[in-house]
Amino acid sequence: MNASLKLILWLLAGVLLPLAAFYLLGSANDHWASLNIAGAVSLIFLIVILGYFMRPPFSIKTRIITWTAFVLVAAVGIIGWRGMEDLSKYQRRTLMEIHTMITNGILQDELYTPLQKTLAAYYGQPGKKKETLGHVFQRLYPSGKIGENIHNVHQPDPKGDDSLRVVVTTVSDNEIGLVGYHYYSRGRNKEFKNYNGRFGFVQAKAVLTEKGVRYESEN
Repeated sequence: MNASLKLILWLLAGVLLPLAAFYLLGSANDHWASLNIAGAVSLIFLIVILGYFMRPPFSIKTRIITWTAFVLVAAVGIIGWRGMEDLSKYQRRTLMEIHTMITNGILQDELYTPLQKTLAAYYGQPGKKKETLGHVFQRLYPSGKIGENIHNVHQPDPKGDDSLRVVVTTVSDNEIGLVGYHYYSRGRNKEFKNYNGRFGFVQAKAVLTEKGVRYESEN
């Protein structure tokens, strides 16, 4: 086998082995795990190829200097690699926390709005004979049956991309109950069971009585 062909084979191996490790041994849910496996395979490949090319007639002194330089460069590279991984994971956690905070704020507003609107309409009724809270709510939100989503009921999303739900849980003469949850924003407790049967996502509830609105963040 001539030197040019041998070099081409080494180069192909150096490209294909890390790729195979990344796609076949990695995790679809953790890209850094896949990158770490591919990086480890690349490091092993470099050790093998360096050992192959640093055989005699290279002197022992030359080999010691080369291996020492390789170890130092590899150590710096691994430290930098781990630093990038830690920074990436920290940024991801921070972004998720910010997203959760924003979602909680939106969810609180989306729960308060229909209930405060109902309460204002209830106390704004003229005359002595008044509708109950339940009747006022269902007049304002005709689709507001128990178990139904009323989020954006007056401004429906034509693409169906709305990831927020505000579901009616209680409708009676004296009380209206709503629960709101998000499909993607993670909550405080990953084991919390959401209203829709999933686990670990942001959820809150609000209850309206004649005294006002009571709000509770559940996860």
